[in-house]
Amino acid sequence: MNITEDENTDAGRPRPIGGVGSFYILAAVLAAIAGFSAVVLVQLWSSRSDVTIARPSVSNPTVMAAQEGANGGSGMQKLVRSQTPQPVADTAFSDGEGKERRFGEWKGKIVLVNLWATWCAPCKLEMPSLDRLQAKLGGDNFAVVPISLDRTGLEKPREFLATKNLTNLGLFLDSKNAMMQTLRAQGLPLTVILDRQGREIARLAGPAEWDSAEAEAMIRALLAQSGGS
Repeated sequence: MNITEDENTDAGRPRPIGGVGSFYILAAVLAAIAGFSAVVLVQLWSSRSDVTIARPSVSNPTVMAAQEGANGGSGMQKLVRSQTPQPVADTAFSDGEGKERRFGEWKGKIVLVNLWATWCAPCKLEMPSLDRLQAKLGGDNFAVVPISLDRTGLEKPREFLATKNLTNLGLFLDSKNAMMQTLRAQGLPLTVILDRQGREIARLAGPAEWDSAEAEAMIRALLAQSGGS
């Protein structure tokens, strides 16, 4: 299920009620029917400017993941490793020039595939860390491949990468959202790590600090296990 910024921007924020000296009278009158006596309940509430009411907590896992990231921690505790490498369909997507691309082009490397979109706040939150990870470890043995699922085309993801100065990441697009099925995504962001044969070996749902010490150690371990560095 995709989560938009508009749906979650104000979730969990407290809202001020009234101004100093204002009064609200909450009255409810329950009239008697068929012989029951009437009961009248009147409550007088004097509000102050520093009184707030918190909205109900959000139970959506994508939003909760974003809140966890904001509270600190790398998020790597959410990484789930595959017991055995899982095959991944070589589904087509496109690059910034509109050229068709496939995962097979990255065979021989450990590949971190990230599904994101410009309307997904948690996705945008983790993109700078992915950019720094690519700058630090990207090369002959490792690559970060972020695939935007923006249905309106390349304009918005291109603008976002440029505005945030994320120059180390490539621009890739799946406007048909075929990757949601290929990678069995339940929401965004989703990160799937592929081995050198293009098979899934780990996944992480939600945002993470991909340039953290924990993330770097995990990736370096995968590289070492597969004969790279």
